[in-house]
Amino acid sequence: MSVTIERVVSAPPVAADVAEPALGGPAVGSAPVVRRGYGRPLAPVLLLGVMLANVVAVTAGWIGHGGWPPEYGTASLFTAVGQITALWGTLAALVQILLVARVPGLDGRFGMDRLVRWHRVVGFSLVVGLTVHMIASGIGWAASDGRGFVSEFFALNREHTSVLLATLGTVLLLVVAVTSMRFARKALSREAWFFIHLLSYAMVGLSFPHIVQIGSDFDHHRWTTYYWVSIYLVVIAAVLWHRLGNPVRNHRRHRFTLTATKVEAPGVLSLRVSGRQLHRFPVRPGQFVTLRFLHDGWRHRAHPYSISGVDDGSFRVTVKALGDDSARVGQISKGTKIVVEGPYGAFTDRARTAPKVLLIAGGIGITPARLLFEHLHGEPGDITLLYRSSSADDLVFRRELDAIARAKGHGIHYLLGSRTDHAETFTPDSLRHLIPDLVNHDVYICGPAEMVQTTVAGLRRAGVPARRIHAEDFSL
Repeated sequence: MSVTIERVVSAPPVAADVAEPALGGPAVGSAPVVRRGYGRPLAPVLLLGVMLANVVAVTAGWIGHGGWPPEYGTASLFTAVGQITALWGTLAALVQILLVARVPGLDGRFGMDRLVRWHRVVGFSLVVGLTVHMIASGIGWAASDGRGFVSEFFALNREHTSVLLATLGTVLLLVVAVTSMRFARKALSREAWFFIHLLSYAMVGLSFPHIVQIGSDFDHHRWTTYYWVSIYLVVIAAVLWHRLGNPVRNHRRHRFTLTATKVEAPGVLSLRVSGRQLHRFPVRPGQFVTLRFLHDGWRHRAHPYSISGVDDGSFRVTVKALGDDSARVGQISKGTKIVVEGPYGAFTDRARTAPKVLLIAGGIGITPARLLFEHLHGEPGDITLLYRSSSADDLVFRRELDAIARAKGHGIHYLLGSRTDHAETFTPDSLRHLIPDLVNHDVYICGPAEMVQTTVAGLRRAGVPARRIHAEDFSL
């Protein structure tokens, strides 16, 4: 194949001062986490179980309060369908927001890329459910009042404030749904997309009076109203604390500041972020942070960057010039204050299930892999890195990686060649040639989306179980 292995480093460990001291206390320097018989496959089942339990509770309460079976007639049937789809749809909206509220227990277990995929699936269900609700309720009430559907729709919105607010919330939901489609997402900047998605919070808020009114229809069972008020409060508290409170707390406690920049390779820049009491900032290797620079023209922008290095008083993120902001980040003045969100991500040793680990990095995907390479524990030869790059000049952290490998007995394969050759690089035969006992490894992959997809497919065909393949999209 046209990809060449320029160098392989694998040696017994020797005494060397390679690493930067650990940041965040025991998190970075922790013992290996090797789970057997458990791990990530069971966690989605538990999460789904909790979600279904709420669906069952809502449905059972609705039936118990007389929602089903409906009274005889078209009006009652459609009104009943409208009620239950409103309850299901509202529950889906709350779940959808909770999935992306940056709750550590969810983010650290599943990774934000997986949570965002589930968020989109739930969002599609939400749009379908609320559309059915509006149509069914309109038909039911129109049949009951002897009016046409359109006349009934406007009458309900004119006569009932809660219905009008819910209608406005649905319109906002449709705006969010349309801008989430691939063609619209590509046309929007990250900031515009983010601010439009804030409308989903407004949608849930506007629907609150309406859903409480539906719950209060069953006056002899007040627990229904209490249930909805409770879950609204739980979701609101999660959003306020983890999306607003946590970054503010980090800023007040640590006073993060940009203290240095360094060019690592053509188009690749490292930023050194310093702060106070960083032993209380619990970073795990492989995680990322979202940085908001308090600098003119940057305050309204926040971008995710993987942590590539740590020490006692600072951490390092590494950025590749892939967009307008990342190309200009080097222009930000040293001494600029930074609001840091995180750390986030499940691309850590918590996902580890085997003693042997293979790290596969492509391009700037070396950023989270570099810290994992340094801090994953294992016997000499247990940890191996495959680093894919277009050329030797584009390799980032090469001296650091070689030093880590010599100090710890890890292995490195530098795979150099055109990006278009990645499909040939990561075939089952190529992977088994580089790593003969491949099926006995946990595999962590980070790089361009196309490379990750190709590599995952190659690993699966080579016999690596899906539970041992760990990848996370850091661009979300």
